[in-house]
Amino acid sequence: MGAEVGEGDVVVESWPMPYAAIAWMLREVPRELFCGNARVHFQHYADRMNEPRKALRQARAWACWAIACEVRPDLEGDRKHEVQEPTLKEIEMALAKATSLSEAGRWRMVLNGQF
Repeated sequence: MGAEVGEGDVVVESWPMPYAAIAWMLREVPRELFCGNARVHFQHYADRMNEPRKALRQARAWACWAIACEVRPDLEGDRKHEVQEPTLKEIEMALAKATSLSEAGRWRMVLNGQF
């Protein structure tokens, strides 16, 4: 997720960013099996991002955070961590700017349950 790959890179054509895999794991892991709080993980990861490729990595982290919020609305955010959570539109725009329109579109499809 932190690699500088995008539209036109051969590897991305065969292996797109794993947004669908993240959604699947969050959906399929048995609720009684605690694997951490993905919402908090991606919230902290996105907000505490540093270089290299900060904008790219941050956009993808917030995209994963949004998937976690959608798939597992029962997971609470970290109330002690004061952060401005972006809107879905802001995430989509950041993804499109840092990566590509096609990656942003794939993310939006996964977020909408179409994968």
